[in-house]
Formats: sequence, structure tokens, C-alpha cells
Amino acid sequence: MELSLMRLDFAQVGTTNRLCMRVIPSEKVDKSKKKRPLERIIYKLPPGPPIEAVCLGGAIGALQDKVFVASGSNVRGLSKKGKQFFSFDTTMAERIRRMFISGVDLLLTGQKSINHYHDCADTNYLLCPDDVLDIVCLTSTGDAWSGRPFTTVVACVDAMIRFLATSFQVTEGSNIAYEVQMKSVPNTLSLFMGDGGYSKQLVLYGTRSGKLGLIDVKTKEAEIKWEISTTTLSAITAIICYPFTGLDHPDILVGKDDGVLEIYTVDTEDNCTLYGIYDCDESITSLGCGRICSEEEDEIVVCTYTG
Repeated sequence: MELSLMRLDFAQVGTTNRLCMRVIPSEKVDKSKKKRPLERIIYKLPPGPPIEAVCLGGAIGALQDKVFVASGSNVRGLSKKGKQFFSFDTTMAERIRRMFISGVDLLLTGQKSINHYHDCADTNYLLCPDDVLDIVCLTSTGDAWSGRPFTTVVACVDAMIRFLATSFQVTEGSNIAYEVQMKSVPNTLSLFMGDGGYSKQLVLYGTRSGKLGLIDVKTKEAEIKWEISTTTLSAITAIICYPFTGLDHPDILVGKDDGVLEIYTVDTEDNCTLYGIYDCDESITSLGCGRICSEEEDEIVVCTYTG
């Protein structure tokens, strides 16, 4: 079903890397303030190495409104007003390609390397058998995580999703607990419902052949709960979960390399159904949702390769 969405081009920012646009959440909106222009630059970083990754972070359970930017081998932290409060020069010998943050845990990848820093301390290192395309870690809150090691999920070029288990009580660091062979190369990963779902161990993946799937990351094995074909065979480049349709569960929004945006609704069994599509006509690199230009309606923010 073709979605009836109104397109508004409100910023031109130049060529963007994948997953380098985020919508910063806000606790409340002051409606007494005058309406601001659609495009207003709050801050801008000085010229430097290309920005390879952008993540939002904060204390676990708190608002994730701190911005972390990776470029070269450095990670910087910025407040939502642009004040730098954190700068970390890593020990990586290559440029950072992907980044994921959960509380005080920082995961960085190079071409094949994975580095885990806990509260800025170099905790673990692993060299993957093939190139790393994306990385996430499961949140470690709730009764379901009692005694479970820190678990990292890695998508690799050899059509493998690898699962790394880290125990902070041992010195040998991370190891590949197990891996799942996919039919197509997994291009992007995203925590289901933003936090792994009810069990805190569900991960969405999108492949280079346009497949969308959900995987259950158990302690000793992983189970693919479902995998579906999307509307085109183009690579999936971005996945987010957000209650856009206003139904009982947050929806799954999928951005693709051919510019197609797809929205899937989710039922009580965690299965998804296509709700609608929209063609942006440009390669999508990032997705976000929120009330950006309107205080009454949710909006989808799409960042394309050309900016």
C-alpha cells in the first residue's frame, strides 16, 4: 500500500555515511516558545576526518540524549546544545567504521576488528574472520539477564551473524560463542523495539538482498523467528522501531538503498505485516522519527546519501 506522506526537504547537508543521522529525544516541549524556522543550526563541528558513526547515549534507563561521534580513531561526546563533554582517543590502529553504545560500554569496529571499552577501559578485542558490517549489544537490565555475559551481535560480509560473549571476570576477553549462517549478507542490525523487546534478546536484521528478519539471541544458540521478503530486492540500509501508526506496538521502519521506505506493524506475537511504502527516489542512509516540524503529528526523518 502506497503511503500518503507529504515530503518536505528542510536541510541539505552534503554526502552522508550510513547511520550517521539521529533524532535527539526531548523530555518535554515548551509550547509557550515561539515557533522556530524549520532549519536552525544549533552547532556544527569544525572540519576534520569524515564522521563514520553517530550514536545516542546516556545512563541505562535514562533519556538517551547525548550525542557520540566517531571519526578516525577518536570518539567525542556532545550535549544536545553542542558542548563537548567527552573525548576519547582509542588504541585502534585503523579508522572506526561502526559504533554502538550502551551505558558505559562502547563498542567500536574497524574493518575486521572489534574493540570493547568499559568506562573507557580497554576491556576486550576480537579479530573477526571477515569484514564487519554492523554491531549491536543486548541491554543487560531485567531479571532475564541474571548471570548472562555481556553479549555482542555482529553482522559480517561472509553472510554470518556472530554472537560474542564477554565476561568481565576473566582476562581472555571476548570469544565467539556461536554463529548463524545466513542465506544473504546481513547489512544492518537493530534492537527489536529499541531495547530487544520483552525478553531483551530480540534483534532485527536487514540483508543486502532485501530480506528483513528477527533473531532470538539465546544464551547458547540463536533462533531465527521469522524472515520475510520486502517489496524490493535492494539492500536494507537502516532499521528503526517507532510507534508511527499509533497501534498497540511500535512499528518497524525500513530504509533501503533504492530509496524505498517501508513501514511494518507488529502484533502481539512479534510478527510483522506491511503497512505501507513510500519511494524517496534517493538512497537512504539513516532514518529517524519524532515531532520535528509539528507538535501534533509524528514525522519520519529520512537522510539520503546525497544529504
